[in-house]
Amino acid sequence: MPESWLLVEKSDKCVVTPESPEIPEASPEKNDFQLISNDNLFAENVDFFPADDPERDVPGVLPAQSDEKKSPVYLQLQYIPFLDYYVYSKEENVTGLAFGYHLPQREINGVSVALLQLFNNEKNGFSVSLIDLCGNFCGMSMFLAGGAVNNDGCLVGLWNVTENNRGVQIGIFNQAAAKAMENFSPDMEISERGFGVQAGLINYSDSPGIQFGLWNSNPNSLIPHFPIFNICL
Repeated sequence: MPESWLLVEKSDKCVVTPESPEIPEASPEKNDFQLISNDNLFAENVDFFPADDPERDVPGVLPAQSDEKKSPVYLQLQYIPFLDYYVYSKEENVTGLAFGYHLPQREINGVSVALLQLFNNEKNGFSVSLIDLCGNFCGMSMFLAGGAVNNDGCLVGLWNVTENNRGVQIGIFNQAAAKAMENFSPDMEISERGFGVQAGLINYSDSPGIQFGLWNSNPNSLIPHFPIFNICL
């Protein structure tokens, strides 16, 4: 959704109003939807909408007004892959310590601990969560399931996925492949991806790197499938 779309409060609902001539005029009746029941918009006060919900809108940044003084805040409609859900959240950057059950901030620099960290655009530092999905990552991240579109750090998790692994993946199942996170990013050519390391029981990659595991697969390697060790230059 273009940034020109304005999100304003209307009782316990929000109205999406188009401000761009490129967007067909929309009526409040058609675009009313339940967003957040609390009057104040905080990151943890978010509602989830199924991706096929006709009342949800397309992804984008929504300038919004929420508090009594009508001071502006920003909401980000983020797509959660694999669950096929969208989530609205307050757009803000965090530097230092971030703690909560859900940290949807667009950028986190420092230490973040949460049950869910779903599609932070960029994260630098140390991260711990059950499910962690982000755009660009640099540092160390520990999770049960998750990954990053671009990994320049160390991802440690049972299920570990990235498109561009320029760092290290450690897990039971590691995947570094084009379209692995296609709901996050456009297609990425193999030549655009870096050289990374995978260590786990099952490793799959279609880009340059070294694999250590019970079974290693890389269709672009001289030996596409090989146990214990494989390399693609």
